[in-house]
Amino acid sequence: MSFRAGAEPVTARAGASHESDEDIEMRKAAVVLFTASLAAYAAAQTFEFTTPTDDRWQYPFNSQPATRPLASTFSSLGTGVPSFQNFNDHDGMVIIAWDTSTLIDPNQGAENYNIASVTVTLVNESNANWKVDLTPDEWFTVDVNNDTFINGDGVPRGAPGDTDGESDDPDPGRTIELYGAGFGPTYTVDTWVETSLYQGGTNLAAAPRDPFPINYDPNGALIHVEDNVQGRWNEHLGITTFTPTPWAVG
Repeated sequence: MSFRAGAEPVTARAGASHESDEDIEMRKAAVVLFTASLAAYAAAQTFEFTTPTDDRWQYPFNSQPATRPLASTFSSLGTGVPSFQNFNDHDGMVIIAWDTSTLIDPNQGAENYNIASVTVTLVNESNANWKVDLTPDEWFTVDVNNDTFINGDGVPRGAPGDTDGESDDPDPGRTIELYGAGFGPTYTVDTWVETSLYQGGTNLAAAPRDPFPINYDPNGALIHVEDNVQGRWNEHLGITTFTPTPWAVG
């Protein structure tokens, strides 16, 4: 990861889909978390961090937290298995964090930092093969209730009560998406580490992720992105299903 010039503390992280390390056909989520504190400098400078402080495949059945060499990204939707709805829509995620304080003084106050650009580089598995999609898809292009039918409920696409998708995605594949990270109620940015106990949906019960991919509402409140298609965890903000805006796609 590299930063260009200098900024206020930033957290980032990403969005979801495919079923195995080799098959990345469904909805993808490279969930990258970075925590950046960049001091203001008289001239633009570039800071490069090659080794993450923490990297974790965030998935309920990951038996190798923080040590697994590969991290697949995929969704629980569009599988034709209704019981998968307890899993988060963005199911397989990757969290990557960097402690930047070794090169950048974190104690200068947010107003004294300015990030001109951030570059995050991910490398795919050798011989990986999937349909590259660089255009984020509307939530209603997804088979929300996992019954394999598109618009089986007859509700106009994106309208309240739409549970089945209205139209097929016009281009093949799903995006790998980068998002900022929110924390709570179990963890904070200071207490979460790559070996922390998984918090999120499982086959037994639906639950929000912690950490979780974020957007912001018009008032600056954090919006959970992990279940944007099924419309969970943002009811207190009056938000149900929505199409999130990733920080980047790839």
